[in-house]
Amino acid sequence: MTVNDQQIEQFMQTFLGYGNLESDFWFIGMEEGGGNTVEEIQARLSYWIEGGCKVVEDVAEYHQKFGMGYFFDESPKNQPTWNKLIRIILALEQQPLSLNCVKAFQKDRLARQGGDNCLLELFPLPSPSVGHWLYSEVSALDYLASRDRYKAHLQELRIELLREKIAKYKPKLVVFYGNNPEYRQYWGKIADCELTGIEIEGRPAFKAFNGETLYLVVSHPVATGITNDYFHRIGDLARTHLETVVL
Repeated sequence: MTVNDQQIEQFMQTFLGYGNLESDFWFIGMEEGGGNTVEEIQARLSYWIEGGCKVVEDVAEYHQKFGMGYFFDESPKNQPTWNKLIRIILALEQQPLSLNCVKAFQKDRLARQGGDNCLLELFPLPSPSVGHWLYSEVSALDYLASRDRYKAHLQELRIELLREKIAKYKPKLVVFYGNNPEYRQYWGKIADCELTGIEIEGRPAFKAFNGETLYLVVSHPVATGITNDYFHRIGDLARTHLETVVL
């Protein structure tokens, strides 16, 4: 199935990622990895259309459709970004933190329909790196001619979309991952409240609480020198906050 520009626009304006928007724990990143070839991009978009153009998909079911079920089989392949995000929830829940426990969570709990967490993205089109851009070959839309034009065109729409979803569903915890100055500006607009600087394992981070949702801005899971303990401490911090709020 070859997708048309109208369908691509619908995807960019509505698709947020994977999991359950009614869940307590949200992770929001810059953009999804993948989209290595024009054929893969077309396949991803086609499966989304055939599945009913959902705002969020089940991460396992969706990835199984285009040959990435190895992240969710009986012996799942470790996914480095997901690994660290999973550690936040396991630490928050005071669960064991072994690699086997992380993989079991990835297989059974990560961003599943009806589950307790979701994986969302600020920008909707998957790409393997910031230097990789194939969408000018997929679409005739003028703003898809380059990554810079795409981001400029979509950023306010996507910020508002995420802000609206947070206001509607009121998750207990939103973790923004990616802590460079550009994305910190985006995260601050989505949170719509002042971010306060903190330090976690010697690295700068930011937090905010609006009375309903705790927001944390943290380093990207595959940032140079990042450790598992950094993400365990994030989970500890979130648990301490949530216990205090409940009390």
